[in-house]
Amino acid sequence: MIMNTVLIFTIVGSLAALGYALLRSLWIFRQPVMDPTLRKIAGFVADGAMAFLGKEYSVLLPFVLVVAGFR
Repeated sequence: MIMNTVLIFTIVGSLAALGYALLRSLWIFRQPVMDPTLRKIAGFVADGAMAFLGKEYSVLLPFVLVVAGFR
């Protein structure tokens, strides 16, 4: 009985946190960016993030395929 209660609280709490994160992200993305320097820096950050994700996936993909092959 107590495990069901813990599971329900965990699921509800997780969904609430995801909902809050979604709403907060939408609010942030709606904020106007007027400063051209800030826009330029944001572009550099976005480019760096995409480069990191590309490298990360190129390293993780072979690992995941090897691990999945042993299952």
